[in-house]
Amino acid sequence: MKTRGAPPAEDQRFQRILGSYDSGRRGPMIVVVAGIHGNEPGGVQAVRRVLSALERAQLPLRGELLALAGNLKALQRSERYVARDLNRQWQAERVDELRAQDEAQDCPEDAEQRDLLRIFDRCVSEAAGPVVFFDLHSSSSDGPPFCCLGDTLPNRDIALALEVPVILGLEETIDGAVLEYFSARGLPGVAIEGGQHDAPHTVDRLEAALWLGLVATGALPEAEVPDAAGKRQVLRDAARGIPPVVELREHHRVTPEDDFVMEPGFRSFKPVTKGDVLARDRSGPVTAVESGRVLLPLYQGKGEDGFFLSRDVRPFWLSVARWVRRCRLGVILPLLPGVRRHQGRRDGLVVDPRVARWLVRELFHLLGYRRCRSSGAKAVFMRRHVADVTRQLPWSGDGQ
Repeated sequence: MKTRGAPPAEDQRFQRILGSYDSGRRGPMIVVVAGIHGNEPGGVQAVRRVLSALERAQLPLRGELLALAGNLKALQRSERYVARDLNRQWQAERVDELRAQDEAQDCPEDAEQRDLLRIFDRCVSEAAGPVVFFDLHSSSSDGPPFCCLGDTLPNRDIALALEVPVILGLEETIDGAVLEYFSARGLPGVAIEGGQHDAPHTVDRLEAALWLGLVATGALPEAEVPDAAGKRQVLRDAARGIPPVVELREHHRVTPEDDFVMEPGFRSFKPVTKGDVLARDRSGPVTAVESGRVLLPLYQGKGEDGFFLSRDVRPFWLSVARWVRRCRLGVILPLLPGVRRHQGRRDGLVVDPRVARWLVRELFHLLGYRRCRSSGAKAVFMRRHVADVTRQLPWSGDGQ
């Protein structure tokens, strides 16, 4: 058994590579980023715990676990970011611009992203098996843990195994999250929110979710996880009373000029009714545009996301979605009135809402498409593709 890249000492925890573990067995490459927002150090502590336990017990991991610190400069300052949000810069067009940009013109987050890109590119090009990405987060308000993902079946399988609520619809509400790099390549990835930034239970939850993620990918048998039952119970207790799956419906974006102030007392998954006052800004009260659940209310100085609204998803529809996607029923969509293929985007469809008027969003979601942006008066929906190598998950092992 071989190991390398043990976790660094505590006073070096904000080096880019937090540590790695490789037992010499074939399997998936698990890439973990912690602290892509500099005021979220809990993920760093959580992944260091996992690395230390793997190293100490010489556990038989299949594949490799590589842990990275996200925004080093912001972590050192304990601030969300320095010049701009590093978790909003990963659109394909933006990445291409950065690759072509003179490094002398880089702002602090450009330099951070460029370094992460070099590592991501190398992981994807050199991996012998599937690559799986975990992005660890915390938030300014307290609440239960949950995970977000690009809506593919492999992502759903991993997310649903983590014992935390799953949030669908990330692609329609947040542009440029780091998950985009992996989703664009058909590789699975989930973002895990553990709770409030400085709460001790946030680190416990993120650690537990990461262990279960190793099990879900087939990288580690559950019998090898230290106190696996206890880790599952930590997450189950934290998510008690919360629906297993919700879908994002509304994203209230803010700017510094808005003078946005969230009303006190909100936490993720708290039910709200249409018209409830959620916050105030320079224009007056900010109200809920529909009934549902509030997510990630903003109680910190920096950030572009005032809050999100979601609605519950019945488990029945998850089963229907799995069936229709496996049957490839999405091929019927271009045949519907008001729907045509996008000329320049793979797996893209353009919808004219003047023709296709009823339950369009719901039907496209069911078949694995998400609205990504408007094209004049029309809507563009995209379907995430799944790379062939991803279909090897969960990894079953080959005796090596």
